[in-house]
Amino acid sequence: MRNKIEKYLFKMRNSSKTIFSIGLGGLFSLYIIQLCRVKLLPFIKDQGELSEVAISMGGASINSIEIFILLVSLTAIISAPLLSEKSSKRSKQVFILVILIFFNLMTFMSIVIQQQVNTIFIISITIASIYLVRIGLDILKIIYNWTKQDKKVDDQPDVAKLTLIWAVIAFILGIMI
Repeated sequence: MRNKIEKYLFKMRNSSKTIFSIGLGGLFSLYIIQLCRVKLLPFIKDQGELSEVAISMGGASINSIEIFILLVSLTAIISAPLLSEKSSKRSKQVFILVILIFFNLMTFMSIVIQQQVNTIFIISITIASIYLVRIGLDILKIIYNWTKQDKKVDDQPDVAKLTLIWAVIAFILGIMI
């Protein structure tokens, strides 16, 4: 009987994580879609052709190698905490993440070419947002387990590790602002 109750509670925790991921990912995707409608589409329509957009954005053309390096770098940064535990589940998550990023770039290019937000873009952004929230929750769980002083007991987190995390957060916010 106890085993059945534990299985049920595990399923409930997993389903609540999925429901939270769907809710937060859906809101995040709506924000991205509206941002594209309000900011990106008027900018593209004002510029005209793609060559004019590329020239007005900085005057220099973007090499395909730079795009590849950007994709590899972002994928490596996002997947680093997930690969810290050596399991096939993590490698599947990274594989799905790479496919979603590639598919989102393709749908983003369709927006630039068609100059309108289409259904495929909305669906791909929504799926990617939900998946990124789910991965973010996994990363937070890994970081929380890393900060505990004693792994066997629910002890207070290590202050030095928390200080490091706050320093990284402050550094990232400093770069963004």
